[in-house]
Amino acid sequence: MTVVGIDGSSLISGGARTHIQEILRQVDPREAGIDRVILWGQKQLLKTLEPRPWLSLQQSRWLEKGLLPRTFWKSWILPWEAWRRGCRLIYIPAGDGSQRFLPYVAMSRNILPFMPKELDRYGRFSKEWLKLSLLRYTQLRSFRNARGTIYLTEQARKTIAGWGGKLSPSTVIPHGVSRQFCLAARSHRKFSQFSREAPARILNIGPIEPAKHQWLLVAAVQKLRQRGIPVCLDLVGPTIHPLMQQRLQQAIASADPGAVTCHGPVPHSDLPSYLKDCDLFCFTSSCENFPNTLVEGMASGAPVVAWRGSPMQEILADGGDYFSDLESDSMSLALENMLRDQSRRATASQRAQQLASQYHWATCARATFEYLALCAKDPKGARS
Repeated sequence: MTVVGIDGSSLISGGARTHIQEILRQVDPREAGIDRVILWGQKQLLKTLEPRPWLSLQQSRWLEKGLLPRTFWKSWILPWEAWRRGCRLIYIPAGDGSQRFLPYVAMSRNILPFMPKELDRYGRFSKEWLKLSLLRYTQLRSFRNARGTIYLTEQARKTIAGWGGKLSPSTVIPHGVSRQFCLAARSHRKFSQFSREAPARILNIGPIEPAKHQWLLVAAVQKLRQRGIPVCLDLVGPTIHPLMQQRLQQAIASADPGAVTCHGPVPHSDLPSYLKDCDLFCFTSSCENFPNTLVEGMASGAPVVAWRGSPMQEILADGGDYFSDLESDSMSLALENMLRDQSRRATASQRAQQLASQYHWATCARATFEYLALCAKDPKGARS
């Protein structure tokens, strides 16, 4: 019997939680040769998972405490529990552990520690910089000792491989997009229809942190308004970095009253309604592993403007427009060009939905369990 354990102790929220929810919902791993799956996680995660005959959900009081108790549990208690329950392999979707007693497969989720220029935006030798630098060391160790590693994009695999050292065998399995984001075709207003009473609505979704650049987008929107273009901006996402929140608030204070609305964190299930109501979706992040939020925006049919960087350019391709520089003038020009061209917005919307349609959670789930089954059977690991 092939039993696979999943370390869900670090899957608190966001894309990591969505990933595990979807792959457990989409397919039956028994079709891939895995007879049973045991998932350890916090109560907050476990209560969101649907029961399955092949799935066993396990809680631990260690996981409801702080970081140090969870780290102790991952290093010493989990291996014993997994061995006792007959696990042949442990899957670590957060990529934040390295089992010494059982073979494991890790997932690479965070590319930021491996991009020095982006990392320096957090302030060299700051608390965040040191934390992420340490994470780079621990994840490299994890990827080198794993029986297999799952990357979300080929670009991420190449980036991490560039740090040297022999990494484990690996495969590339991109995430999917939830069906709730696949909205019906929308109508696109003419530029002349935007007015002070019904302005063009620009939407940005993402946490407030250095690599997301929301304060630059606020400045870009204000420049559009100064040129007489009726626009407003909706910002959706939690505050991750207090100093960036302060910079954002300063930019908002310099903008026209009512030009910017900060909605804060909202449930993932509510995001489609924001995408449905916007005229333009602006993706300002300069550091992404696999930009789930971008793909969700593409699937919704919202015209997209994004930074011309990797992997955004590879994923959005010709399904949107780009700004080339991380500064407000470049952003405002790209936004204005898209808003003025109704035909381009309609064409880009249709093309973006077509490109997003290739990302299915069922495909991701099937490929993931097939890879886990292969790694469980092959002591030398698996490569594709």
